[in-house]
Amino acid sequence: ELLTALLDVTMKKRMSFGARNLADSLWACATLHYSPWEELLTALLEETREKLPSCTAKDLSNILWACATLGCDPGEEILTALMEETKRKWHSSTVGDLANSLWACVKLGY
Repeated sequence: ELLTALLDVTMKKRMSFGARNLADSLWACATLHYSPWEELLTALLEETREKLPSCTAKDLSNILWACATLGCDPGEEILTALMEETKRKWHSSTVGDLANSLWACVKLGY
């Protein structure tokens, strides 16, 4: 299946991805309502944590939204790191970014 093949490539190339690529990968899975295997989600979120400083407010919003939409608990450490970075970048957030982040926080039980 094409989607599985694309996710295999994503898994292999994730360390070369920038913050936007990681956010877009998670967003795409959530938009398609396709929950990839746990190993890929964990790997993408771990890689995202390493690149949090380069995430934009939109990236952070999309990552949080994707986790909530997929029902993926990123774990307290990653969720807290995502929220701390979101707080640092609130000034550059749009109303939509803030609304998505707030919805995701409630959905994820933060």
